[in-house]
Amino acid sequence: MFRTTTWVNHDLNDLADDRGPAKKEGGTSFDGWYKYAGWIAIIGLWELAPRFGWADPQFLPSFSQVLSTIVQLLFDGTLATHAVVSLWRVIVALLGAALIGLPLGILLGGWLTGLAEDLRPLLRVFGQVNPFSLMPVFIFFFGIGEMAKAAVLGWVALWPILHHTITGVRMVDPVYIKTARSMNIARMDFFTQVLLPGAAPSIFVGLRIAVNLAFFILTAAEMIGASAGLGWAVHNAHCMYQFPRLYASAVMIIALGYGTAQLLRWVERSYFFWKEPTQDGESLSGTETAKAKARQLGWGEWILIASLLFSFIYVGDGVVDRVNEEDKNFGRAQNQPLMDHRQHGVSPGQSNMDHSQHRSGQNQNQSGSEQNQLPKEHDEPGNFVPVIKP
Repeated sequence: MFRTTTWVNHDLNDLADDRGPAKKEGGTSFDGWYKYAGWIAIIGLWELAPRFGWADPQFLPSFSQVLSTIVQLLFDGTLATHAVVSLWRVIVALLGAALIGLPLGILLGGWLTGLAEDLRPLLRVFGQVNPFSLMPVFIFFFGIGEMAKAAVLGWVALWPILHHTITGVRMVDPVYIKTARSMNIARMDFFTQVLLPGAAPSIFVGLRIAVNLAFFILTAAEMIGASAGLGWAVHNAHCMYQFPRLYASAVMIIALGYGTAQLLRWVERSYFFWKEPTQDGESLSGTETAKAKARQLGWGEWILIASLLFSFIYVGDGVVDRVNEEDKNFGRAQNQPLMDHRQHGVSPGQSNMDHSQHRSGQNQNQSGSEQNQLPKEHDEPGNFVPVIKP
């Protein structure tokens, strides 16, 4: 069996050992905290600004208040439901974009290279198109349900996946390709042992960019005909002037996007340990490369990840269906009085007039009864009631 990755691993391990450690050993404990200095400064300024009057607390609540709102919404299940719905939409959109972009990118980058060069300007134009300008097209093909929102997110995720797949396939070392062809290996072995491992690091870069873009566009996508989701929660809280809920939903969007990106980053570092340099701009030393090689994912781990992914899609689909059904029932309950008026041939305006006339008649009868009950000089024995006569 031909294994290109073995050659790559030995070569890069030798280079890593010659280069030595990329980081200085024995640094102070403060060295690792500089990465979080920006976050600490933002959170500190956020907490102090409304407390010291630098910002209006009505429009910018403190970070502690937002954190308290997040905990409250998590315990009552509101924020968790919105998070599951939003994450389900992003995952479905990414899977759809990957199912289209990966095969098409491998085909264009590996076999139809001339066509890929001809289509490159057109693909760049498509990548710059605002997905919301195509919303009428998505509604025409997919309706106004969940597929339209997934199409908006999938549109922005498709192009980085396609571009980096084409680039990754074309950047595979020609020496490996020539050697594989000279050994006359099978097409499937060539694809799984040469082409896919060589293009995988670039493909994962495209996936990480697609995830960032999908979460970036999520808020606007869920404002279109949605009844749940973190983007919808942000928009609804803004309309209701509930700013702690608005910032709580926005923080959850940032947390989900950052967590998903970090998960992909961990998979990339664990599996594609030969990549040079790493996505952080730092090179792995020989010891770090050996550790990364030892913790690379096997087939069992990949099957477990796929099982968890599809289980979440199944559970999330049930949550989305339940939320949409509740929204439909709420809409029916709101429209039922109007339908009852129309079925009885009474317009809403006429019904309101009848109700107002009925209420005015009741008021007149009540006033008449009060007038008929004239005060008496002696209401009860021993109780004198003064009477004022004109």
